[in-house]
Amino acid sequence: MRRTALFLLLLLAGCAPAVRDTSFSDSDRKAALAGSRAYVDAWLANEPDGVMATFAPGATLVPSGQAAVTGDSAIRAFFWPPATPPITVSGFDAEVLDVTGSGDLAVVRGEAVLTWSATFDGTLVTRSQRSTYVDVLGRGSDGRWRIVQRSWSDRR
Repeated sequence: MRRTALFLLLLLAGCAPAVRDTSFSDSDRKAALAGSRAYVDAWLANEPDGVMATFAPGATLVPSGQAAVTGDSAIRAFFWPPATPPITVSGFDAEVLDVTGSGDLAVVRGEAVLTWSATFDGTLVTRSQRSTYVDVLGRGSDGRWRIVQRSWSDRR
């Protein structure tokens, strides 16, 4: 009986289709991390176009407690609504907790503290928000890793 089971396993293994190697190299890991870090750096530079450049076309945000936001125009309107005063980001500390990936997809998970300020009715308001975040990044045809989906959960 053992020989029959072993024979069947070897037979099935020989008939299995070849599986593409989808290992995630150290250079892939570093490049995906750089893509995620570019998002933080663009916010710290207070560059809306720089922030938008970190997203893949048609990307999706999943903000804490809100409906998903998909596409460049919707993401821009979410972050910079036309009827609100401009914000200034003064701090964005992001600690990466995990990076995984396979092929052309990567997942970066971490915790962050975002500090920003804006003037409302003549009063400067400064806020800090802690969150847990997940960036799903895709490698584009140009080899650059961009955010396909970013989600976060506010921590109280």
